[in-house]
Amino acid sequence: MIAAAALSMALVASPAICGATPPPLTMRAEHPDMTGPSFPYQGEYFRDTQKRFTKCILYMESRYHYYSTARAAGYFGGFQFSKPLTRGATWMITPELKGMFGKVDGKEIAETLRDIEMHQWHPFYQHMAFFTVLNWKGDASGAKHWSFGSGGCAKWLP
Repeated sequence: MIAAAALSMALVASPAICGATPPPLTMRAEHPDMTGPSFPYQGEYFRDTQKRFTKCILYMESRYHYYSTARAAGYFGGFQFSKPLTRGATWMITPELKGMFGKVDGKEIAETLRDIEMHQWHPFYQHMAFFTVLNWKGDASGAKHWSFGSGGCAKWLP
């Protein structure tokens, strides 16, 4: 297995998204917050109809800051995943990573992400984890992980 730092540094040089070359694993200071309509992941679990819900969750959880932490509460990243949910998500995204980037690289990416707190993940992987958890067993089946009541983000789900 490639060491996390070595793999991350090797991928930083070639940040193609959803192509033969995976995006970098970790964020850098120059990665912008999501203030525009950017959705870096548009794979198997992405739903165009959930963009407003996604932006609402990002705003409510982190004010669009992917590097956000609520360390005392145990939540990390733009979508404020707990450590157990983050770990589970890495297993959930593994098959798609293998399909996108090859079996060996996809597996190594997932294994490396498993050892990195989510607030350090590149936005592509944070979105991938979010949409995969959200739609794992059908559209919005995982929305319960981000509950803001009837007046909150749920109103944006189709």
